[in-house]
Amino acid sequence: EPNDTPGLTAAGAAHYTNAALSDCERHGCTVIAGNLLDSANMVSYERTYSSDLVVKPANWGVHPYFAVKTHRDSAIREFTEDLLTRADVTWFTEVGAYVCFHGERHSESQQASDASWLVNTLIPAVGPLHVFYYEFMFKNHQEQPCSVTAGPNTSIYNDHGEPRLAARVILGSAASSFATAMRPPR
Repeated sequence: EPNDTPGLTAAGAAHYTNAALSDCERHGCTVIAGNLLDSANMVSYERTYSSDLVVKPANWGVHPYFAVKTHRDSAIREFTEDLLTRADVTWFTEVGAYVCFHGERHSESQQASDASWLVNTLIPAVGPLHVFYYEFMFKNHQEQPCSVTAGPNTSIYNDHGEPRLAARVILGSAASSFATAMRPPR
């Protein structure tokens, strides 16, 4: 999320992307440009970043956390409409529905509602090629603390490996199957 990384200018982020594009030209890999957080500065940052790219990337990534949290897709739509002239494909390279955001705990029902908006409204409206949900479960079968310093939590399984309501929205009937794999070792 270069537009949410203190000290990383759009030109600096574009430099890294240009290097990756150059390497991938030689080695046949795929570069996903941007990977921008859908914050207030996303579209202006993307325009400056784009102007410093040497080659037109075919793939652009966005992290629509705020769209999911607020159920508003205006920034994402502006971003994708602006990119239509420069990109072929949009990816959601990281997205999640919050259980905790900056110390504010959300109910499982709220997380499920946000996940439902992601799955049933945002994804169909934008049509990303791929969507990567972050995260399934916090590390080492621990419950992530809900505090300002602990960072946001979007996990869809609790520390016991049990699916939260949002897991059923995201994964459907597969949520229970994954639960077996998510349970802590005995």
